Amino acid sequence: MKNLNFTQGRVLKINSISPAFATKSTNYTVIINDFVLAGDCTNNPITFTLGANIAGWYKFKKVDSSANAVTITTNNNKLIEGSATLQITARGNSVDLMVDQLGNWWIV
Repeated sequence: MKNLNFTQGRVLKINSISPAFATKSTNYTVIINDFVLAGDCTNNPITFTLGANIAGWYKFKKVDSSANAVTITTNNNKLIEGSATLQITARGNSVDLMVDQLGNWWIV
């Protein structure tokens, strides 16, 4: 889990973390070191699968204007806001997800 500390003046400071940003154009399983994942669906739809052994906060974003969607799913029968999958269909839209103690994912 990433360590977040609030400094004086309530400015969020992330100590010793270089958040990972990656653009993917094929299906991808999210790993613990990922943070921001951008989906380029120009040539095909993309599925990001939330791995069974990851925890924390992840951001997903669609970066192209095609009709193809970025789909987010889990590989362990857990839910995302009560659903098996979540889709991002419009360019520039993004979603932040965080996992709870039971392994279910929530939009934050």
